[in-house]
Amino acid sequence: GDLCPSTVFIGNENNEDGPSLALGQRPTKMSSTSAQAFGALLATTSKRIRFSVPLVKNIYIGALSCLVKFNTDPRGPWVGQYLNTALLYMNHYGINPPYNFSGLALNLEGVVTDTYAKWCAQAITEVMTSFKITGPKIVSEWGLQSSTIATLQTNITAIHTAFATYFDILFMYAHSTENPISKDGY
Repeated sequence: GDLCPSTVFIGNENNEDGPSLALGQRPTKMSSTSAQAFGALLATTSKRIRFSVPLVKNIYIGALSCLVKFNTDPRGPWVGQYLNTALLYMNHYGINPPYNFSGLALNLEGVVTDTYAKWCAQAITEVMTSFKITGPKIVSEWGLQSSTIATLQTNITAIHTAFATYFDILFMYAHSTENPISKDGY
């Protein structure tokens, strides 16, 4: 009805256990799935939403964690290769473009430089092009630790400008952790 969202994301940080998680293996982190299971999740869930909830206009691939603090290679095993494995798995089982979902999203908490934002956007553009995925490039989670802002005198405008230059949709926010006033909070 009127409260139906127009946009949904399928999955969030399914890659947290990384490329070593095999199909059928129990993950150590709650949201983690193997790349193949993520592909199956995308295929089946997007199909069900597309055909049973017509008020949902945008079905986006849920964000993968891309850890800025470790300078994660967005083309490497945690992001680009994980997505390639997921999408090839879908293709192997007959789910091919045009898909029932669109876009690609990353979670990029931390101090993101222009160079890193560009690198990440280029990497997901390559995946989108290879698999004919349409839609936006999305930063679906971003925040800074309170201690980072205070210690580094971080220029949030520069981070926002980098995101706005290379991505289409941005969720700029700060979220509370278990202790919101903690210097380790966001």
